[in-house]
Amino acid sequence: PVSFDRRFPKTGGGEDVDFCIRSQQHFGKCVAVPGACVLHPYWDRPLKQISGWADGDVLCLETLPLSTFRAPPNWIEIAFVTILLRRPDLTLLAIFIEVLMLVPRFLSNTSSRESLRQRLLVATVAVIPPMLQDIRRLRSKLVRLRLSHFCLHFDWMNKTGNH
Repeated sequence: PVSFDRRFPKTGGGEDVDFCIRSQQHFGKCVAVPGACVLHPYWDRPLKQISGWADGDVLCLETLPLSTFRAPPNWIEIAFVTILLRRPDLTLLAIFIEVLMLVPRFLSNTSSRESLRQRLLVATVAVIPPMLQDIRRLRSKLVRLRLSHFCLHFDWMNKTGNH
């Protein structure tokens, strides 16, 4: 009775979470299978996977509305408004603040064997994929004309953890 929702992108992005949450609603629980193995042939194209994941994230807002939460606008939503207001200085400030907030998080995951300069470079480059995902999420919301989805986020932790 429960199958994968074909609306989700083939690149991955939300279909597994959607399937598990709907299975849990239907059967009462969802169990992990430690020996299971999933192959994703599309992960050799990381930008396509990043965009598919972000599109799927926005689809989850519609398919699983009980697993969403409101939050203050993120950097790209602020940047979008500042672009509309023709304030490039504020757009750059929003980008700078986001990078400034993400770099320490990624810095803590770098190897302490490397120099601080190398670690900072790696941490700075590491902010690119999540920022691209934010851009793609905004695009997906705009393409679907879902302005009500601004400041709306999908709860990937299903009320079990931090975002």
